[in-house]
Amino acid sequence: MNSIPLHSEQIPDDEGDTIADMVNQTIAGMKLINGCQHRAQHAKATACLRARFRIMENIPQTLRYGLFTQPGAVYDAILRFSNSTGEPGPEGGFQKDGIGTARGLAIKILIEEREQNPEQVAHQDFLLMSNPVFPFPDPKAYLSTMRLKNLPLIGNVLAAAQLAILERDELEILQEIRAKQVGNPLAIKYWSGTPYWLGSADNKTGQAVKYVVSHHQPYSKPVNDPSTLDNDYLRTSAFNFLATNEATFTFKVQVQTDAIAMPIENASVKWDEDESDPIPVAQLTIASQSRDPDFEASMERLAFNPWHALPEHRPMGGLNRLRKAVYEASLTRRGGACPALND
Repeated sequence: MNSIPLHSEQIPDDEGDTIADMVNQTIAGMKLINGCQHRAQHAKATACLRARFRIMENIPQTLRYGLFTQPGAVYDAILRFSNSTGEPGPEGGFQKDGIGTARGLAIKILIEEREQNPEQVAHQDFLLMSNPVFPFPDPKAYLSTMRLKNLPLIGNVLAAAQLAILERDELEILQEIRAKQVGNPLAIKYWSGTPYWLGSADNKTGQAVKYVVSHHQPYSKPVNDPSTLDNDYLRTSAFNFLATNEATFTFKVQVQTDAIAMPIENASVKWDEDESDPIPVAQLTIASQSRDPDFEASMERLAFNPWHALPEHRPMGGLNRLRKAVYEASLTRRGGACPALND
């Protein structure tokens, strides 16, 4: 019998200690890239773009909360496509795009403050990645690996050994992520990986959901050996496409229908799309545009955080609770002083 209610969170008593430890591990593991302190994760942007986010006219009534309240509404948005690694390359710069890693899509929807609540946030962030699940189910599992990884000289070896011997499921997800070849960040699918509330601000009506973003561009696979490609080939491929085309994506929500098969607190379990088909709620359109270094620099001073959210879209689950503290600590550490990207 299912004893866990839908859209409910279970917070361990010692989670505060785990999160505090993880913040320390994250800060300790941050390294200079090109002489600057960049993000702890997703340090390298592969494309920074302007876009429009249009709510579907036929959005189901049960999903009309927060940003999705008004069918047909159109919002300006800014996007940051990225590589997930925060490690520097062999010469101290960013890692080459050919390195196997997760690819990220951060969306910042620019919304006006609500008249009835002047303190309401003026933007809504959605953070997604190129894999439907995270390698680590919860903060404790993530912390266990990070503790080993941060040990001087032998940390990476010990972390890899722990995954190979004790955490085979986590290793399999990591290997799957690293094996994916990406030819263009505009031509792959993205998932939130972690769950979110989609409902009333008072939590009385609504549901837990995950987000899925599907592309409409043809997939362009790179050569078999990505190491032979240019260090920044993802940025090049994105802007080559946008020179004469617009890019479009469909933004969807996947509703939790089973608390056991679709857990809130385990981010390494995929929510089966056959059991709960993601529902289109918005269209994301990137108009034809060229690279803008000044815009890129301003984007590097911005923070993208799942907790930059309307209460109707609040993050859920242990990894999201962890991200709140870690992202804030990362922002404080980098201080916005190093906006430069690779030329």
